[in-house]
Amino acid sequence: SDYLDATVATAAVDAGGIGTFSAISLQKALAGKQVSLGEFIGAIQQGLSGGGSPKDLETLMQLVYLSFTEPRVDSAAFDAYRNKIEVLLANRAASPAAAFEDTLDLTLAQHHFRAKPPTAQDMEYVRLRHAISLYKQRFADASNFTFVFVGTVDTAKLKPLVEQYIASLP
Repeated sequence: SDYLDATVATAAVDAGGIGTFSAISLQKALAGKQVSLGEFIGAIQQGLSGGGSPKDLETLMQLVYLSFTEPRVDSAAFDAYRNKIEVLLANRAASPAAAFEDTLDLTLAQHHFRAKPPTAQDMEYVRLRHAISLYKQRFADASNFTFVFVGTVDTAKLKPLVEQYIASLP
């Protein structure tokens, strides 16, 4: 019963924003910075994936912290997202190639419910508050997360940022 809500949980957070930032105000605040962060919830794991330039490392850490601690609920933004997805799914359903691919995937998965492609009608049953609740459950405890940093990272600059933004996560 949670599956559909869980599949859109990270999209609900992306639509709503984090902390005091709506999705639009966050884009404006990040203008000129080379940083990106995305959350995911999969069948057996959840996490964050992101990157940026070394000079924007603190901004990335702030985004990580806010993604864990302050996802926002924005009903209007989520409704706009839902409407966009419903149109995309309706158009996809009209494609013979998509129908073939969906049938093949469903057959190979032995009709498992997670292999069923979402439909525009399915989006009507998504519960925003429940999706956000599932997101918060998955990101409530950072102790089960492994943080990996690669690239041109000065560890002397990274350590205090990790102590401030990651070590302080619940």
